[in-house]
Amino acid sequence: MILTNLTFLIIFSIIYISGLSFLYFSRSRLDNKENRVYKIMLISNIVGLILQLLCDFVSYNYFNMSRLVSDFILKAYLIYFIFFASMMLYYLFVITVSSSSNYSKMMKVAILLFSIAIIVLPISLYRDEVNRVYYSYGLAVTGTFVISSILSSIMIFLLIINRKKINKKKSISIYVFLSFALISMIIQMIRPELVITCAMESFVCCLMYFTIENPDVQMLNELYKNRELMEQGYEDKYNFLFEMTQDAKKPLLDLNRVSNELRQEDDPKKVKEGLMAINNLTRQLDFAINEVLNVSSFDIQKLKIVN
Repeated sequence: MILTNLTFLIIFSIIYISGLSFLYFSRSRLDNKENRVYKIMLISNIVGLILQLLCDFVSYNYFNMSRLVSDFILKAYLIYFIFFASMMLYYLFVITVSSSSNYSKMMKVAILLFSIAIIVLPISLYRDEVNRVYYSYGLAVTGTFVISSILSSIMIFLLIINRKKINKKKSISIYVFLSFALISMIIQMIRPELVITCAMESFVCCLMYFTIENPDVQMLNELYKNRELMEQGYEDKYNFLFEMTQDAKKPLLDLNRVSNELRQEDDPKKVKEGLMAINNLTRQLDFAINEVLNVSSFDIQKLKIVN
């Protein structure tokens, strides 16, 4: 196998997309549709990059290999393109349609039918050993271009009709994918041997990492613990205020009772005792009021992140 600039680009893409995959899979993630689609796209892109390297190997060693094996590798690479574009379309369904389960079944059937079509259609390999130009052609390749164009057209249509309600941040990767796909197609029309689509899709996967809803479970657990602490703090505050209210009622009732008794009392000694009782009751009431005013001791400032 001869190393070219394109080969180095594919190797570089494998390295950084593998690092991104390790970073993504090393932490627990929410099990939602967006993350499930993204996981599949990451894995499929690595497979696609490896298939492109195998296609290069097949190109340089075509006559030294079994025709069955070489055609299998070349067609598997074409099927990868259709699969990745289909996953991008399904991702668009996920972020625009509330219930995408039906679309999931449709995409599975469509990918299966497209794959069968590519397997059945013939494929050939152009080899110019002097100029080291190698590329595949035939109905299988043409079919891949047609199917990818249809999928891209559906994406453009969905982006247009959902332009007002679609999440702008999440749609960035789709716009980039469509733009790069057009550029890649133009390049291949001029130079068929320059297949940069797979490397472009690696960049799209890298971009999606920063645009999808991607909180990790550890952070969510910490937020959940803090919410429990806040709820417990509110409950403690409520119970405290209830107890203080009950404690404040008794001195008020006693004050009312003693003051009513003093109105009808002529004995100076009993009046003095009543005044002392009022003084004690006011102290109790003052204590209860101060406790209520100090309820800020239960405030949210006591909460902290729990690891």
